[in-house]
Amino acid sequence: MTQPQTREKEKFKFCSDGDCPLWALAALHALGSLPAAMFRALLQHIVDELPVSTQVLLGLPYVAAARRRYLQTTPLGTSVQSRSLAALHALGSLPAAMFRALLKHIVDELPEDGIMDILRATSLSSREESARAAAAIRWVLRQTWRGGCPGSQLTRDLLVLGLPRTHASALAEAADNGREAYEAKVLTSGFMVNRLTDITTSPGPEGTVDTIKLSLHSEDVTGERGQDTLLVHKSQVTTLLKELKQAYQKMEELDNVE
Repeated sequence: MTQPQTREKEKFKFCSDGDCPLWALAALHALGSLPAAMFRALLQHIVDELPVSTQVLLGLPYVAAARRRYLQTTPLGTSVQSRSLAALHALGSLPAAMFRALLKHIVDELPEDGIMDILRATSLSSREESARAAAAIRWVLRQTWRGGCPGSQLTRDLLVLGLPRTHASALAEAADNGREAYEAKVLTSGFMVNRLTDITTSPGPEGTVDTIKLSLHSEDVTGERGQDTLLVHKSQVTTLLKELKQAYQKMEELDNVE
Protein backbone atom coordinates (compact mmCIF):
# COMPACT_ATOMS: atom_id res chain seq x y z
CA MET A 1 0.00 0.00 0.00
CA THR A 2 1.28 3.44 -0.87
CA GLN A 3 2.04 5.88 1.90
CA PRO A 4 -0.74 8.42 2.52
CA GLN A 5 -0.10 11.94 1.30
CA THR A 6 0.31 14.77 3.81
CA ARG A 7 -2.98 15.04 5.68
CA GLU A 8 -2.82 18.38 7.45
CA LYS A 9 -6.32 19.89 7.42
CA GLU A 10 -7.51 17.32 4.89
CA LYS A 11 -11.25 17.13 4.21
CA PHE A 12 -13.01 14.15 2.70
CA LYS A 13 -16.52 13.99 1.31
CA PHE A 14 -17.20 10.53 2.71
CA CYS A 15 -16.22 11.85 6.17
CA SER A 16 -18.87 14.59 5.90
CA ASP A 17 -16.19 17.02 4.69
CA GLY A 18 -14.06 16.32 7.75
CA ASP A 19 -10.80 14.48 8.35
CA CYS A 20 -10.56 10.70 8.48
CA PRO A 21 -10.30 9.37 12.07
CA LEU A 22 -6.97 7.82 12.95
CA TRP A 23 -8.50 4.46 13.88
CA ALA A 24 -10.12 4.20 10.43
CA LEU A 25 -6.94 5.33 8.68
CA ALA A 26 -4.93 2.64 10.48
CA ALA A 27 -7.49 -0.03 9.61
CA LEU A 28 -7.62 1.04 5.96
CA HIS A 29 -3.82 0.96 5.81
CA ALA A 30 -3.89 -2.65 7.07
CA LEU A 31 -6.62 -3.58 4.57
CA GLY A 32 -4.54 -2.09 1.77
CA SER A 33 -1.95 -4.80 2.28
CA LEU A 34 -4.41 -7.53 1.33
CA PRO A 35 -4.34 -8.99 -2.19
CA ALA A 36 -7.05 -7.43 -4.37
CA ALA A 37 -8.96 -10.70 -4.77
CA MET A 38 -8.95 -11.34 -1.03
CA PHE A 39 -10.11 -7.79 -0.30
CA ARG A 40 -12.99 -8.15 -2.75
CA ALA A 41 -13.98 -11.45 -1.16
CA LEU A 42 -13.92 -9.84 2.29
CA LEU A 43 -15.90 -6.84 1.07
CA GLN A 44 -18.55 -9.02 -0.59
CA HIS A 45 -18.87 -11.13 2.57
CA ILE A 46 -19.45 -8.04 4.72
CA VAL A 47 -21.92 -6.47 2.28
CA ASP A 48 -23.93 -9.70 2.11
CA GLU A 49 -24.13 -9.92 5.91
CA LEU A 50 -24.90 -6.26 6.56
CA PRO A 51 -28.66 -5.76 6.12
CA VAL A 52 -29.91 -2.21 5.67
CA SER A 53 -31.80 -2.39 8.98
CA THR A 54 -28.49 -2.85 10.79
CA GLN A 55 -26.88 -0.03 8.83
CA VAL A 56 -29.65 2.33 9.92
CA LEU A 57 -29.56 1.08 13.51
CA LEU A 58 -25.83 1.68 13.77
CA GLY A 59 -26.34 5.20 12.50
CA LEU A 60 -28.94 6.21 15.09
CA PRO A 61 -28.09 9.12 17.40
CA TYR A 62 -27.79 6.98 20.56
CA VAL A 63 -25.27 4.63 18.96
CA ALA A 64 -23.37 7.41 17.19
CA ALA A 65 -23.09 9.40 20.43
CA ALA A 66 -21.84 6.35 22.32
CA ARG A 67 -19.23 5.72 19.62
CA ARG A 68 -18.09 9.37 19.76
CA ARG A 69 -17.67 9.17 23.54
CA TYR A 70 -15.71 5.95 23.11
CA LEU A 71 -13.34 7.49 20.56
CA GLN A 72 -12.92 10.71 22.56
CA THR A 73 -11.96 8.84 25.72
CA THR A 74 -9.65 6.25 24.11
CA PRO A 75 -6.67 7.86 22.36
CA LEU A 76 -4.47 5.85 20.03
CA GLY A 77 -2.01 3.76 21.99
CA THR A 78 -4.35 3.06 24.91
CA SER A 79 -4.14 -0.48 26.19
CA VAL A 80 -6.64 -3.05 24.94
CA GLN A 81 -8.03 -3.44 28.47
CA SER A 82 -8.61 0.30 28.87
CA ARG A 83 -10.17 0.63 25.43
CA SER A 84 -12.49 -2.29 26.20
CA LEU A 85 -13.60 -0.69 29.47
CA ALA A 86 -14.22 2.62 27.70
CA ALA A 87 -16.25 0.88 25.00
CA LEU A 88 -18.37 -0.91 27.61
CA HIS A 89 -18.92 2.38 29.42
CA ALA A 90 -20.12 4.00 26.17
CA LEU A 91 -22.46 1.09 25.43
CA GLY A 92 -23.84 1.45 28.96
CA SER A 93 -25.38 4.78 27.96
CA LEU A 94 -27.66 3.11 25.39
CA PRO A 95 -31.31 2.45 26.29
CA ALA A 96 -31.78 -1.18 27.30
CA ALA A 97 -34.11 -1.99 24.40
CA MET A 98 -31.73 -0.52 21.83
CA PHE A 99 -28.73 -2.29 23.34
CA ARG A 100 -30.57 -5.62 23.14
CA ALA A 101 -31.45 -4.95 19.50
CA LEU A 102 -27.86 -3.99 18.68
CA LEU A 103 -26.53 -7.09 20.45
CA LYS A 104 -28.99 -9.34 18.62
CA HIS A 105 -27.96 -7.91 15.22
CA ILE A 106 -24.28 -8.40 15.99
CA VAL A 107 -24.70 -11.94 17.30
CA ASP A 108 -27.25 -13.16 14.74
CA GLU A 109 -26.42 -11.23 11.59
CA LEU A 110 -22.77 -10.21 11.75
CA PRO A 111 -20.82 -13.40 12.45
CA GLU A 112 -17.05 -13.04 12.53
CA ASP A 113 -16.17 -16.62 11.70
CA GLY A 114 -16.59 -16.12 7.96
CA ILE A 115 -14.42 -13.00 8.07
CA MET A 116 -11.71 -14.80 10.04
CA ASP A 117 -11.83 -17.64 7.54
CA ILE A 118 -11.11 -15.24 4.66
CA LEU A 119 -8.26 -13.59 6.56
CA ARG A 120 -6.82 -16.74 8.14
CA ALA A 121 -3.54 -16.62 6.17
CA THR A 122 -2.90 -12.90 6.78
CA SER A 123 -1.69 -10.67 9.59
CA LEU A 124 -5.36 -9.83 10.23
CA SER A 125 -6.32 -13.38 11.14
CA SER A 126 -6.95 -12.81 14.86
CA ARG A 127 -10.49 -12.15 16.03
CA GLU A 128 -9.59 -8.64 17.14
CA GLU A 129 -7.87 -7.70 13.86
CA SER A 130 -10.64 -9.28 11.78
CA ALA A 131 -13.28 -7.35 13.70
CA ARG A 132 -11.31 -4.11 13.27
CA ALA A 133 -10.97 -4.67 9.51
CA ALA A 134 -14.67 -5.43 9.12
CA ALA A 135 -15.63 -2.42 11.23
CA ALA A 136 -13.58 -0.13 9.01
CA ILE A 137 -15.29 -1.39 5.85
CA ARG A 138 -18.75 -1.02 7.40
CA TRP A 139 -17.84 2.45 8.63
CA VAL A 140 -16.67 3.60 5.19
CA LEU A 141 -19.85 2.34 3.52
CA ARG A 142 -22.10 3.89 6.16
CA GLN A 143 -20.29 7.22 6.08
CA THR A 144 -20.44 7.27 2.28
CA TRP A 145 -24.19 6.73 2.27
CA ARG A 146 -24.91 9.14 5.09
CA GLY A 147 -22.76 11.86 3.55
CA GLY A 148 -24.23 11.50 0.05
CA CYS A 149 -20.76 10.83 -1.32
CA PRO A 150 -20.75 9.42 -4.88
CA GLY A 151 -18.55 6.44 -5.68
CA SER A 152 -16.24 8.46 -7.90
CA GLN A 153 -15.51 10.89 -5.06
CA LEU A 154 -15.05 8.05 -2.59
CA THR A 155 -12.43 6.54 -4.90
CA ARG A 156 -10.52 9.84 -5.00
CA ASP A 157 -10.71 10.25 -1.22
CA LEU A 158 -9.46 6.72 -0.55
CA LEU A 159 -6.60 7.16 -3.02
CA VAL A 160 -5.51 10.30 -1.17
CA LEU A 161 -5.57 8.26 2.04
CA GLY A 162 -3.23 5.75 0.43
CA LEU A 163 -5.55 2.85 -0.37
CA PRO A 164 -4.61 0.97 -3.58
CA ARG A 165 -6.77 1.81 -6.59
CA THR A 166 -8.20 -1.71 -6.84
CA HIS A 167 -9.34 -1.59 -3.19
CA ALA A 168 -10.70 1.96 -3.50
CA SER A 169 -12.64 1.06 -6.65
CA ALA A 170 -14.11 -2.04 -5.00
CA LEU A 171 -15.34 -0.02 -2.01
CA ALA A 172 -16.79 2.65 -4.29
CA GLU A 173 -18.61 0.01 -6.34
CA ALA A 174 -20.07 -1.58 -3.19
CA ALA A 175 -21.17 1.83 -1.91
CA ASP A 176 -22.92 2.69 -5.18
CA ASN A 177 -24.63 -0.70 -5.34
CA GLY A 178 -26.04 -0.41 -1.81
CA ARG A 179 -26.96 3.27 -1.90
CA GLU A 180 -30.50 2.91 -3.26
CA ALA A 181 -31.57 0.34 -0.65
CA TYR A 182 -30.06 2.41 2.16
CA GLU A 183 -31.75 5.63 1.06
CA ALA A 184 -35.10 3.86 0.65
CA LYS A 185 -34.86 2.49 4.20
CA VAL A 186 -33.88 5.87 5.63
CA LEU A 187 -36.79 7.58 3.89
CA THR A 188 -39.29 5.18 5.45
CA SER A 189 -37.94 4.84 8.98
CA GLY A 190 -34.40 6.10 9.34
CA PHE A 191 -35.41 9.34 11.05
CA MET A 192 -38.08 7.79 13.24
CA VAL A 193 -37.09 6.66 16.72
CA ASN A 194 -40.55 6.12 18.22
CA ARG A 195 -43.50 5.53 15.89
CA LEU A 196 -46.86 6.76 17.24
CA THR A 197 -49.33 3.87 16.94
CA ASP A 198 -52.41 5.09 18.81
CA ILE A 199 -53.87 7.86 20.97
CA THR A 200 -56.45 7.22 23.68
CA THR A 201 -58.26 9.54 26.05
CA SER A 202 -60.03 9.10 29.37
CA PRO A 203 -61.40 11.36 32.09
CA GLY A 204 -58.82 13.06 34.27
CA PRO A 205 -58.02 11.57 37.67
CA GLU A 206 -60.21 12.27 40.66
CA GLY A 207 -59.42 15.61 42.26
CA THR A 208 -58.67 17.43 38.98
CA VAL A 209 -61.04 19.88 37.30
CA ASP A 210 -61.88 19.84 33.57
CA THR A 211 -58.95 17.62 32.61
CA ILE A 212 -58.48 14.81 30.14
CA LYS A 213 -55.87 12.05 30.38
CA LEU A 214 -54.19 11.74 26.99
CA SER A 215 -52.22 8.53 26.38
CA LEU A 216 -49.71 8.32 23.50
CA HIS A 217 -48.90 4.76 22.46
CA SER A 218 -45.65 4.25 20.56
CA GLU A 219 -43.37 1.56 19.18
CA ASP A 220 -39.60 2.03 19.04
CA VAL A 221 -37.13 0.75 16.45
CA THR A 222 -36.76 -2.56 18.31
CA GLY A 223 -40.50 -3.25 18.29
CA GLU A 224 -40.88 -2.58 22.01
CA ARG A 225 -44.07 -0.73 22.86
CA GLY A 226 -44.36 2.19 25.25
CA GLN A 227 -46.92 4.65 26.56
CA ASP A 228 -46.67 8.28 27.69
CA THR A 229 -49.55 9.89 29.55
CA LEU A 230 -50.30 13.61 29.61
CA LEU A 231 -52.85 15.54 31.64
CA VAL A 232 -54.51 18.14 29.38
CA HIS A 233 -57.05 20.81 30.31
CA LYS A 234 -60.21 20.64 28.23
CA SER A 235 -59.67 24.19 26.99
CA GLN A 236 -56.41 23.09 25.37
CA VAL A 237 -57.82 20.14 23.46
CA THR A 238 -59.23 22.20 20.58
CA THR A 239 -55.93 24.07 20.19
CA LEU A 240 -53.99 20.80 20.28
CA LEU A 241 -56.16 19.21 17.58
CA LYS A 242 -55.80 22.29 15.39
CA GLU A 243 -52.00 22.23 15.67
CA LEU A 244 -51.87 18.49 14.99
CA LYS A 245 -53.94 18.96 11.83
CA GLN A 246 -51.59 21.71 10.68
CA ALA A 247 -48.56 19.49 11.32
CA TYR A 248 -50.19 16.59 9.45
CA GLN A 249 -51.00 18.84 6.49
CA LYS A 250 -47.40 20.07 6.39
CA MET A 251 -46.04 16.52 6.42
CA GLU A 252 -48.39 15.61 3.57
CA GLU A 253 -47.06 18.54 1.56
CA LEU A 254 -43.47 17.45 2.18
CA ASP A 255 -44.27 13.88 1.11
CA ASN A 256 -45.61 15.18 -2.20
CA VAL A 257 -42.50 17.23 -2.96
CA GLU A 258 -40.46 15.54 -5.69
